[in-house]
Order: sequence, then C-alpha cells, then structure tokens
Amino acid sequence: MTHSPQGRGRSTEGNSPRAAQLPLELMKECVPEIEAATVPIGGVQEEQFVHDRTGVLYRVGDQHFVLTASHAPSKNRDDLDLRAIIENNVPLYVSVNNTNVRPIPLIEARFYGSEVDGRAVAAIRIPDDATTQLSCHKRFVLHNEIALNDDERSGYYVVAGFPTEWSHAHNSKLFSHLCRQYRGDLDSDTGYLPDLHIVLAVNRNS
Repeated sequence: MTHSPQGRGRSTEGNSPRAAQLPLELMKECVPEIEAATVPIGGVQEEQFVHDRTGVLYRVGDQHFVLTASHAPSKNRDDLDLRAIIENNVPLYVSVNNTNVRPIPLIEARFYGSEVDGRAVAAIRIPDDATTQLSCHKRFVLHNEIALNDDERSGYYVVAGFPTEWSHAHNSKLFSHLCRQYRGDLDSDTGYLPDLHIVLAVNRNS
C-alpha cells in the first residue's frame, strides 16, 4: 500500500541543493502521518504482552480495520502465522505505543484473510468500542486517500513499521526509511510476483 498525497513522491533529478534536501523534507512530512496510522499488534504469552507484527489503521465508510500481514513475521520456528495465533486462542491487542495507555483488546474483532496468489494479507474489523479508544490517539487512513493503482514507480517510498526483533512490549519506536525501487537482478527463489510486490533498495546502514 502506498499513501500518495498529490504532489508527493515525485522523483527529482539533478544535483541541485533542492534535490539533495528533498529526501529529508519528504521524511519530515510523511513519517508523522504514517506513524499516526501505524500500530504494533501483540499477544499475551506467559502473562506478558509480546509484540508480534505491525498494522495500519484503515477506514472504509463507517467500518474500521487494522490491515496487517497474515504470514508469520519471520522464519523463526517459534513464530506463528495469524491463523495459528487465532486457532491457539492467543489474546491479541493493538497498542497505541504509549506507556500511559493500556493495549486495546481485539477479542470482539472479526478477522478476514487471503492467502491466494501470494496475498498473505489480513483485515481485522474493529468493534466500535475499540475504534473509539484508538481514535483518541491514532488516525485511520481513509479509503479515498489510497492510490489503488500505483503506476508511478519512479519516486520515493517510505518503509515504516515496528520490527518484531527490535520491539519491546507496547512502547516501541517506529522504524522508518526512505528508499527507491530496486532495479537490479533478483534470485529466482525470492517469491517475487511483479503484479503484487515491489522490491525496494535498502542499504546496510538503514
């Protein structure tokens, strides 16, 4: 998903001072908007809140969702995909990333998922009471704010989320990085599907 307000994300060529400042300006403008709609999702294991994955708050009409990946967050054999978590009755919560606010339970939420043609995506429909709590601290991205057909792939992309290995309980720092599309060769076993995926160039110092 790419959030594409008008006039943002365009590529600027050349070595002018303006071109050099553009990435920093984009980060300053985009990251607060992204962070406002991005949440850690976690579960209770052995009486402790354990971070599991990242979600994006999303609104269509009067329905509110958390969009997230349905696959396991890593290849660690102890990590479970979302279906297995639900089937094992692990209580799930959404955090607003604030130590003064308790994680919001998803006990009454409804889970929808797709694993067709590589689309390992889940939409968690949030009940009204949880929506009210989340709206006090976070913002839901509106459906009409999303570019559903991303034909402009020459601009910048912001990768943002709460990586599992770096996160602690429900007060984690958002990771964000500005990058461009990767144009090099790919290994045949990457699982890359050009109609579904985009490969981004992230350097070692990100």
